[in-house]
This record gives sequence, structure tokens and C-alpha cells, in this order.
Amino acid sequence: MSTQKVFLTLLCILISPAVLDGYKILVFNPKLGGSHVNFMGRLADTLANAGHDVVVYQPVLNENVTSTGSKAKNVRVVTLPKNESLYVGFSMTGHQQDLFDNKFDNMNDVTKHRTRFCEEILKDHKNHDLLKAENFDLGITEHFEVCGYGVFKLLNISKYVTSTSTALLPHFTQMLGVKPHFSYTVGLTAKYSDKMNFFQRLRRVYDHFMERYFVSNFMEKNGVVPIQKMYPDFDPGLAFARAAYVFANSDEYLDYVQPITPKIVYIANLGNGAGKPLPDEYEAIVSKAKKGIVLFSFGSVLHSNIMPEHIKSAFLDAFAEFPDVTFLWKYESPEDGYTKHVPNVIARKWLPQRDLLHHPRLLAFITHGGQNSFNEAIAAGVPMLCMPVFADQPKNAHHIASKELGLELQHKDLTKDKVVAALRETLGNDKYRNNAQLVSNIIKKRNKWQTPEDRFIKNVEMAAEFGDTGTLSAMGAEQSAIVFYSLDVMGFVVTVLMVLILLIKKLVGFVVKMGSSLFVKAKSE
Repeated sequence: MSTQKVFLTLLCILISPAVLDGYKILVFNPKLGGSHVNFMGRLADTLANAGHDVVVYQPVLNENVTSTGSKAKNVRVVTLPKNESLYVGFSMTGHQQDLFDNKFDNMNDVTKHRTRFCEEILKDHKNHDLLKAENFDLGITEHFEVCGYGVFKLLNISKYVTSTSTALLPHFTQMLGVKPHFSYTVGLTAKYSDKMNFFQRLRRVYDHFMERYFVSNFMEKNGVVPIQKMYPDFDPGLAFARAAYVFANSDEYLDYVQPITPKIVYIANLGNGAGKPLPDEYEAIVSKAKKGIVLFSFGSVLHSNIMPEHIKSAFLDAFAEFPDVTFLWKYESPEDGYTKHVPNVIARKWLPQRDLLHHPRLLAFITHGGQNSFNEAIAAGVPMLCMPVFADQPKNAHHIASKELGLELQHKDLTKDKVVAALRETLGNDKYRNNAQLVSNIIKKRNKWQTPEDRFIKNVEMAAEFGDTGTLSAMGAEQSAIVFYSLDVMGFVVTVLMVLILLIKKLVGFVVKMGSSLFVKAKSE
């Protein structure tokens, strides 16, 4: 046998176990929000790079999202193009002004379009036939895209895991059977930390039920209605609870502490890695900055070029007060020349955010507080100046401020003076950078022996082999509200106490009456 044949034989022996052990996995990753697409894309890439056969099913609703989210060449993508006739006038960016103005009336419009989108997905028989022939071992979806559960049912995928691109919310843990603790758990839109006074705890109860209403109507309803037309017994809460695992885009060293179940796996910054050297253009900009640079980016969903004028001018005028600092602004229409009269502001349609965050000359990060930006900044040990707009951003912003990882700004009454004061405090007080770097160092130390990729891959492989066995499930997920909150037990105890009080009252009354009778009788004698 020739040397070449021996080499090829040995190579086949070495790689065949990896091929045989690889699972066939479907990732449901529709194009709606850019950050969600990128998050799910990293999950797909991580599994593909680990040797699994990964297919991404990607129906399109938001054509402004141009990336599939996946960079791995061995990930196959099956698309369902946008049906323009069904979504006339629909645009995610068209609703951004409403978010800054705190107008959520148009959210109903978004929900209607997403409901129609799910209906179209469930009728995509051509792609379903192709996907069904793959005989997938496992499905992966995000609970934000409830329609994925319906797709799995149609494709006969019984084993699946779910994820959340946000931090782990009490609403999610409750669906897994964990009681919410209103005294210290922090919800979706909380403007307080886990150290609450009486009135904040009272507000927390209200916020909890409002959060459930929001999640039910704006996150789940769009998928529930179409799925229930085909599967009347479908329940999104049970679908979530019966996933083999729930992967949360957060970190236990960063998130608020709360009760969880063993099904929850933290995977913040999965697939992100450390920053790479900057492209020559940006390295030249950074090296020329006198004191350093500040990165200003509102992520992939919010476009800073269409922010209200008072917000844009407040930031721009404030930046002019720091001539020794260079501000790199992710500004989606730099050609309009909005920033050209301030020489220390450089506007670009795109910026290498992660690489800039890890650059030693970066002084601070101005952000909207989206979960991915939040995670990336902490991983890099960078202090933040956060201006939240909607969804989980207020919670993240207040978390940043309460842990002294940075400061929080409110967009409603933003002024130049407030931005200047916040920048001076963030840049001039070392405690923010020191606190951010402390958390960063802890996470880096932990990742030396257990990376987010390791946790994700191993648990996905467990799910593909065994599915949801029920061994990690809390019984609370299957219980009615009466049993879950022990309302029947409390009702019984209250009833018994009331009966005892009545009996004691009767007994005391009887004793008093008898005593009075005896006293009167004795006196008359």
C-alpha cells in the first residue's frame, strides 16, 4: 500500500467518528430584527464549526436585514422570500420614531404583520417538504419567534431547544415553573435595581403582570394564533417549558441573581471572541486621537440618523466640548453631512464595534443598552453611557448604573449639558472602568475552563440525543395558577383560621354569658 493510501486511510479513520457523531440540526431564524438574526446565526455557526450538519430556515419579513446571521460556509440556508403583496408599507425602521416618542400604538400593526408572516411560514409547503426529508435530530428557535414551535410540529421534530436573545426575564423562569419573587427579581422594563423599597416592590407587582401582557400580546400572540388553527391545544408557555434546554444571552456574573432551573444555560458572547486588529482606516483614526476615542452606536435596530433632533444635537454639541477625544459615531447616513462641523466627530455607516471595544485606546461606549452591546462592552471591560429606548434596554441601562459600570441618560429630556456632565463623570472617574474590568476579568477567568461555546455545544448534543426527558423540569410549569401559587392551600388555611376565630368568639361569648348568669344568680342569693 502506497504512503498516500495509508495517509488517506488514517485520515478517514480520524474524521469518521466526528462525521458519525454529528447531528442534523434545524435553526429557525427568520429575518425580522438584525440583532436576533445575528444571535441565532452565531448559534448555527457554533454548531456547524463543531461538526454538526446545520440548516437554517430563514423566511424574510424585514428586507433591511441583509445578513443571514451565519458566516460558517458549511451552514445551509433555506429561504422564503418576502411576499410584498402581504406587507404593503411595512417597515421596521418606519416605527423607530414612535419608539423614541413612546408611542406603541403601531406595535399592534407590527403584531398583525408578524401574525400574517407566521401564517405564510406555516403554508410554505415547498420548503417544508424539502426540510422534512432531512429528518432532523433537533430544532432550535428563539422564543421571540414562537412560530418556530409550529414549524417543528409540521416537520415532525420532537426534540428541540429554545433561546432568548435578551437577558433572562422572570417571565421566562415562571414559564419553567419558578415562582416570581417580587421583592428582588427585576423585570423587562424595570427602572429600579434588585434593591427595592416598599413602593418599588409594589410597582414590581404591577410591572410583572404588565410584562406578561406585553410578552403575550407582542411576542407570542403572532405565532400562537396561526399555530392554534392547526394545533388547537398549542400553548406557548408549555412549548417553552418542554424544550430540552433554554439558552439565555446573558451571564450569571453579570445578570441579576434570580431562582432558575437546571434547564437554563447562560451563553453570553457566544461566537464573539476577542477583538481583532482594526482595519488600517480605523487604526489611523484611533492612533491620531489625542486622549483616546469614544464609540457611539445604537446597534442594528435603532438608527441614530433618524433620532429626534433634540437628541442628535444634544450629543453632537456635547462632543464638541471634548476636543481632545475623538468620537466614532455609527451614523446610518453620513452623506447628509450632519456631523461635519464638529472636527472630532467621525460618522460612519458601519463600525467594527467589537474590535473597537477591545482596543486599549477606547475610553467609553455610548449605547442604547441592547443585550448584545451590553454583553460585548462588559466582556471588553469598557464603561458605558447608556440611553435606553424600549424593550429590555431600560432594565439593562439601570443595571449598568446600579452596578456602577457606567451612567444612564433619559432620551425624553436629554440636553447638551446632561450629556456633557455624564461624559465628564464617566471619563473622569476611574471607578466605572475598574468595575467593568473586574467583571470582565472574572468572566475571562471562568471562560478558561468553560467557554459559552462549550456549554452550548455539549447541551445541544445532549438534547439531540435524549430530548426533554422531564428530569430537569419543574412541576410548576404544568400547574394551574391556583396550584402554582398555592391559592387553594392559602384559602383553606384562611378558612380554617376564620372558623377557629368564630368558634373562639362563640366560646368566649358563651363563657362570658355563663359567667354573667352565675354572677347575677349568686348576687340575688
